[in-house]
Amino acid sequence: LPQVMVLRLNVRGVLTTIDPGFAKVLGFSVDELVSCRLPDIARQRDRADLTAALEAVLQGGQPNQVATTLLVKDGGELAVRIGLAGVIRDLVPDGLVAAVTLDSSQA
Repeated sequence: LPQVMVLRLNVRGVLTTIDPGFAKVLGFSVDELVSCRLPDIARQRDRADLTAALEAVLQGGQPNQVATTLLVKDGGELAVRIGLAGVIRDLVPDGLVAAVTLDSSQA
């Protein structure tokens, strides 16, 4: 199985908990990524699709996955697959959990 890196996002798509391995593959420290919106570290042309996937799950949709490309600190790009599931607290959306794996099939 591929390495799974787990992230926690609030209802605005902001990273609140970051797997250290995720930060490392992107070349950032955990502190540099906390409070960053996940779509903001995606390749420009992928941001709308990633934002739509986040919103769909937050609005009560089923868990979903999306292939996207994230930006690496050195200016490179990293193809990933992100599995998304909503977190509900007191019957209200409280954020998302994202399971990230490297996607060698995406160009």
